[in-house]
Parts: sequence; structure tokens; C-alpha cells
Amino acid sequence: MSDLIAPIVSMGAIGAVLALILVIADRKLRVKEDQRVEKILEILPGSNCGACGAPGCRQFAEQLVSGEQGPAGCMAGGPEVAKKIGSILGVEVKVGLPQKARVLCLGGNLESQPRAQYEGIRDCQAVTLQSGGDKSCVYGCLGYGNCARACPFDAIEMTDNGLPLVDDFLCTGCEICVAACPRQLMAMKTEETKILVGCSSLEKGKAVKQVCARGCIACKLCVKVCPQDAIVMDGNLPVIDDKKCDDCGICVEKCPTDSLVENLINQLRRTSEKKKAV
Repeated sequence: MSDLIAPIVSMGAIGAVLALILVIADRKLRVKEDQRVEKILEILPGSNCGACGAPGCRQFAEQLVSGEQGPAGCMAGGPEVAKKIGSILGVEVKVGLPQKARVLCLGGNLESQPRAQYEGIRDCQAVTLQSGGDKSCVYGCLGYGNCARACPFDAIEMTDNGLPLVDDFLCTGCEICVAACPRQLMAMKTEETKILVGCSSLEKGKAVKQVCARGCIACKLCVKVCPQDAIVMDGNLPVIDDKKCDDCGICVEKCPTDSLVENLINQLRRTSEKKKAV
């Protein structure tokens, strides 16, 4: 028995010494986390959507503290969160108008008929790779909902007409839906954009009419009727100067194919103003 005591004591002593060394090393080598990281995490939405470019909210907070990111980098949080982050970091934050996702196509299932019967994965990218798309308009929304599935905030739903519908109250402007659309039909707009061009076709006239009832036919009528000279043609599509546009709505009324629509952000703003007035 006495022969076993000495080795046990020796091993215990060695273990104690090693443990002491580890404790000292931990205290000396430990990298202390900046307390601002936790403070920032408390105000971040916690969705880990990745729109900021970081894998998650914690990594984003760490990058903010290290100076790798700016306070306005959190798309999901918006201007309010950016200001709070700036307060924690002790920097002035200048934020722009909130952005919302917009669909640059009005050609749903009723307006643009399919040109082929697609059987496969219900995915816009998949149908594009397999057959170039099954819709008559090769520029239009395919309607398989990649944007809706990609949205981490459930701000997009697919309508019965096969077009994305954006809920402005849920949309954070993270731009994830923009990257998800293989035809680049999602774009971010602010209330500075009064009128939207709901067509992305590069064709004109008869070629457009054959594939979509609401496509822009490049008739230039909107250019002619605009009292502010805010519209010019870029190829076969109108481009509206937001600074010149006064939202008179004449171009929307005169468009023969209804391919110009008022930006929904402005409609919500007007509704809100009317309620306040009452």
C-alpha cells in the first residue's frame, strides 16, 4: 500500500502545479472583450440575417467596436439602431431615408402567360438554369418566390397572381431579396422615388405587347406629358429624375399599359398624414 502512496502524491502534485500554470496563463493571456460589444448586442435586432456582411450579430458588434464596420451597417435595425450604436461608440451618425424593397415587374400570371410547362423545383434560379425561364417575357418575374423565402423578416409574400408583395412595415431594407432574385427585379427605394417603372424589358412596342399586358412599350408618352421634364428614355425604358418629379401623377394616368405606378412608401405616408390631420 505504501508503494502506491508515493506515486499518487507525486501525480497529485504535478496536477496541482499544471493547474496553477493554466490559471496563471488564462489570467495573463485572456483577451478581455470590450464591454461595448454586449451593449451593442442588446440593441441589435438579433436576427443574424447577415445583411451587414458579418456571420451574425455578435460578429457585427465586434467589428463595430474594432472599427471594421460603421454604425449604419445594420440594415435590419435601420436609422434608430444606427443612432444608438453611434451613441455607444461615441460617434456622430448620419443616416439617410429608410429603404424598402420594390418589385420592378408588374407582369404576373394574368398579364404574362407562360411559354412552357415547367416541371421541377419551385425555384427561380432552377427554372432559369434549366430553360431560361418559363414565362413569355424573358425579363419578367418568374414567380417562384426566391425573394420571399430569402427574406428573414417575412416581409414578402407571393400573391395569387405570382408576384412578390412587400410589407413595408416588416421590410427592413436588408437587401437580401435583391441578391436572391436571378433576374434582378428587386430594388431598394426610398420615399424620394415617387413613381416606379414596373417593367424591366429591353424590348419595345409589339414585342412587349405580345408577352405582357403591362409592359412598357417605349411609346414615350410619359416623357411628353411630364410638366417637370423629369422623365427621359434610357433605351426602351423611362428613367425618372426623383429630384425633378413632384409626384403629380400625370405620367401614371397617361401610361397606356399601366406600367408606371406610385411608390407605395408615399401612399403609406399620405395615409398617415391624412389620419393625423383628422
